[in-house]
Formats: sequence, C-alpha cells, structure tokens
Amino acid sequence: MPDSPSRRLERLAELLIPPASAEHALGDLAESSRSNREYRRNLISILPRVVWYQIRRRATLGGMVFNTMVTTLVLAPCLGFPRAPLFAESWVALRIAIPLAIWVIGSALAVAYGPCDKPRGWNWTVYLGSLVSAILAVAVLGVPVTGAALAFGIVFGLSIALTMPLNTHSALPPLSIDSLPAHAQHFQRTIWWRNLRESVACAFVLLWSVSSFWSRGGLVQRAGFLLITAGVLFVFVFLNARAASRTVPRDVDADTLRGFHRREVVRQRDILLAVPYWYLLPFVPGTLVLVFSNPHNQPLAALFVFVVVLALVFYGIWRVNVWAARRLDEQLLKIDTLEGQP
Repeated sequence: MPDSPSRRLERLAELLIPPASAEHALGDLAESSRSNREYRRNLISILPRVVWYQIRRRATLGGMVFNTMVTTLVLAPCLGFPRAPLFAESWVALRIAIPLAIWVIGSALAVAYGPCDKPRGWNWTVYLGSLVSAILAVAVLGVPVTGAALAFGIVFGLSIALTMPLNTHSALPPLSIDSLPAHAQHFQRTIWWRNLRESVACAFVLLWSVSSFWSRGGLVQRAGFLLITAGVLFVFVFLNARAASRTVPRDVDADTLRGFHRREVVRQRDILLAVPYWYLLPFVPGTLVLVFSNPHNQPLAALFVFVVVLALVFYGIWRVNVWAARRLDEQLLKIDTLEGQP
C-alpha cells in the first residue's frame, strides 16, 4: 500500500483472523489493498472464508456433529426431559436449540482460533466466552438456568478432561525416517485417547440403559433397553480388543518400525470403514424396539420423523469415519515413500 494502514487497523485484522491463517492472510491483505478503506473491505471479504476454512480443518464438521450429540444427550436429562413442564411449553425446541447452537459454534470457533502450533488447541477466551454466552442465552429464553448450566458445565469439563492431551501436543514434523518414531507414538496415543473417550460415552449410555431397564415396567421397553445394553457392551469390548492401541516397538531398525506403523494404520483404517457393522448396527435393534413400543403414545408420523432423523445421524457418523479412513490412506502413501530409505 502507498500509505501503510493504521496500527489500529492492523491490530484489528490480527485479532479477527485465526492464527493458523494469519501469516498468509495478513500479507495478502497488505499487498492487495491500496488504502485503509480498501483494506477494511478486503478484510470483511476474506474473513468468513478464512474462519470457515479453519473450522473445517481444525474443528471438523464431524467434531461439530459429535459435540451437538453429546451436549444434547447431557442437556436433555439435566432439563428433566420428557416430563418437566418446560417441554409442554411453546417453542421449547427453538428455545433450547439457540443456546445449544451458540455452544457448538462457539466451541468450533475456539478451536479455529487456537494456537497455530497446536492443531487441536483452544483459544481459551473464545471457549469460556461460548460457555458464558450459552448460559446467558438460556436465561434470556426462559430455560431453567440451573439444569442448563449444569449440563454445559459437564460437557465443558468432559471436553477438557478428554482432549487435553491433544490440546497440549505440538504439531509433528513432516514424516521421515528420523521422525517416524514420533509419528508412530503419536498415532498410538491418538487411538488410546479415542478409545478412552468412546469408553466414557459407553459408560454413560450403559448407566442410562441399565437404570431404565430396572425402572420401566413394560416388557417390550425392558427388552429394548436390554438390547441397548448388549449393544453398548459389544462396542466397548470391540474398542478395547480389536480397535485397541498397540505398544510401539523400541530399539528396532527403520524397516521394522515402518512395517509396524503401516500395519497399524491399515488396521485402524479398516476398523473405521467397518463402523456401520460394529459401532452403529449394535444399537439398531434396541433403538427400534424402544421407538415402536411408543411409551408416550406419540403419533405414527412423529415416530417416522424420529427414525428418519436417527438414520441421518447414523449416516453422518458413517461418512465422517469414511473421511477419516481416507485421511489414513493419505498417511499410507507417505509411509510407503519411506520404503528403502536408510
């Protein structure tokens, strides 16, 4: 620019652009803008695309869907679903969906604006701001604050406890013979923490299904909860047996380590591709029995809509895992380039 932008304008751009994109975006802004006015116009133009790119790359659409599902599963019982008076009031779905959306979008922005050297790191200001904003929205919309705050607090605490190892881990160097041990260790740690998160989720579902089995009197409903319990136990055993992490061999030559890492990536890729069979299918019989037992005498159309929504959720989970499997295929290509290297 013939005239440099004001320091205040530059500082504003540095605050608004995610750190992972700042170096290139700020340079492009300076080169393509001839005045402060044009600088502001270009900043407004590129900002949504840059933020969306970082959300897709760092938070991922699958992560947002997972966050929505977990938060909903925690929020509903904390608000007393389905018997609480709140759920008989008008516009209750929208009144709950708004703070839920604030939390999910805010969490994604917190990851998008995280440190550039930590791919899963958070911007703590944005993350805490999302929590506070969601609770304030709850209060404004007339949703019980105590139950909602408890639910968001539980999800906030779980996310910290289960993702802290990822948040504190710096980005790995490019794959090479020298960095292969670090990549193999990181891959196995990722699998271990993934299985821990899934095991904690299994524990919550198992607690719900077992307690519901003993508290419900209907034979059909009990059969549904029994099937859900069996499905949860199957997923738990599969995760900690077939899909478990492995110990990286030490004091071995590069070819042995490369072969081990490649076999592990292939194994986890195949497990991801088989998600419909071992992760989703075990829940289908029990879910269908519970839905069509219709304990609350819902209209048939409502049951059909629920089944369609559930099918879309299952489809989304499958597609996310297919995407993850393709990422592992990309890793395999990089590993194969190391063959024969000293």
